[in-house]
Amino acid sequence: VAASYSTGHCALLEHPEHQEASATSSSWLAHDLEAWVCQPSRWSSQAALSGGDDCRLKLWDRRSAGACSRSLRHDAGVTMIVEHPTVPYLFLSGSYDESVRVWDTRALGRPVHSLSVGGGVWRLKWSACCQRLLCAAMYNGFKVLAFSSATGLQLLEEFNSPHSSIAYGADWVGSFSESDRQLVATCSFYDHLLCLWSHSF
Repeated sequence: VAASYSTGHCALLEHPEHQEASATSSSWLAHDLEAWVCQPSRWSSQAALSGGDDCRLKLWDRRSAGACSRSLRHDAGVTMIVEHPTVPYLFLSGSYDESVRVWDTRALGRPVHSLSVGGGVWRLKWSACCQRLLCAAMYNGFKVLAFSSATGLQLLEEFNSPHSSIAYGADWVGSFSESDRQLVATCSFYDHLLCLWSHSF
């Protein structure tokens, strides 16, 4: 488990079996401003990724806390990082600069794909089929994106009303009896609203 803090620090936590509380295994100053996201890599036990309000996405070597192996600049704070569920070398970042970027760890000079969603990217969530993404785009509602290595990112569907506040959270909630439909839950901030809607695959 990983945690990010408003101080700019990130921490990796362990929860040993038969113990009630988690213990911090390592902690380090990752960003000059608030750290918005931190996660250990699902593909490498020695890697972690973080993003902060200093406009940086950073890759870390967990064998040496505080050793940044790569720092990738964005145009605004980095708020979200998700690895591809089945392709070990791909991950996505979301930012206040309103773009979703796809990165390839084998060539990190620039993103391999990018898509503007018209609002700060606060949440990204893969579908079970690994070809669709939910995106909470803050002041521009919720999106369903498609991704393939060949065509990149594409906007498939948008959902806004009755949300009237910041698009904050989104998740897939299982499926309907029809195999081509998927239930989606979205929530917005100041209006305290949770909505359920369906997406057709």
